[in-house]
Amino acid sequence: GGVAGLVDALPDPATLTPQLLEGSRLVHTQDERAAFIRCHSNAEALVRWAWGRQESLQQQLARGFRQQASQTPALTLAPWDEDIFARWTRDLSADERPAWRSALQAALPLGLWLLTGGPGTGKTTSVGRLLGMFYELAPRPPNLRLVAPTGKAASRLIESLANTCERLQVSAPVRAWLEAAAPQTLHRALERSPSLLTPARPRPPWHADLVLVDEASMIDATLFAELL
Repeated sequence: GGVAGLVDALPDPATLTPQLLEGSRLVHTQDERAAFIRCHSNAEALVRWAWGRQESLQQQLARGFRQQASQTPALTLAPWDEDIFARWTRDLSADERPAWRSALQAALPLGLWLLTGGPGTGKTTSVGRLLGMFYELAPRPPNLRLVAPTGKAASRLIESLANTCERLQVSAPVRAWLEAAAPQTLHRALERSPSLLTPARPRPPWHADLVLVDEASMIDATLFAELL
């Protein structure tokens, strides 16, 4: 009896959510009047507006990847230059360079890149090579914007790019170009208040040839959709 009996009488948490969702008028997969929508299993439910944002974001990303082949790039890059490639891969072994050559040749013409990987896998170094090749193949220094979801992430991006410059022995013009693109938080770049209660204001379009978004996994679907 007592506390032990009370604990034993509590429902199993693993079965609690399905029981609450089953037959609820608030949750539905098709009824647009429902406040929540049932997702991949009976145990998952999303607020309808959040689900709509997530679906919209997926569609925008898919559309961006499909359309980039037919879009005119902001800058027309010079043809591939093996000497420039050698400068930006001088820290790699001969065995590593063929894979990097294929990756950079595939990525440079694209208008949308999505780079993923766990901590310490070389994402920032990869971005440094990509930006450096873009800088040297472009007809003029590209207008670069760097954004991150938080102030701490923006500061860490500055440190990471500085370390990458040291590792790759970046030239003074490229280093100055990267340093001039001071990272901003995403809210500041989008001119948004961090408060959800403050409505978004119309903002002028960005004038940028390149936009680098660091720590994108920390960005919620609403802000990410606005960024795109």
